[in-house]
Amino acid sequence: MAKNQMKAFREAVNAARGKTARSSLYRWLRSNHNQFLQAWREGADWPAFVQAFTALGLTDRTGKPPVPETVRKTWLQVRKDIAKAKERRPGGASPRRIPSLAAPRRAIPAISTSRPPTHKRASHGLHD
Repeated sequence: MAKNQMKAFREAVNAARGKTARSSLYRWLRSNHNQFLQAWREGADWPAFVQAFTALGLTDRTGKPPVPETVRKTWLQVRKDIAKAKERRPGGASPRRIPSLAAPRRAIPAISTSRPPTHKRASHGLHD
């Protein structure tokens, strides 16, 4: 099966089992990532988030109202998926993950501009 056909097949099987590929909770978090990120940074109050999501009618993959642990795990998955999508985009990878194309830096010994000291032969009187 082609990749798209396999994806459609899996979604159909999951739907028949009462599951969807992505929950309404996941889709909402993904669509509203930046706004939710701001609320999350202000304080990760999972029980309060659950109440809000339940009021919006959001559910997990099986159609059940979310619980704090489900919301937390779904949020982590959304964050991972968005990070992967950014890495796949041209110019989206973070600079620390892009290997440098420049030649490796090597320590170059300092070059002295002064003349090295000249050593005169010591005269011991044996060959004079």
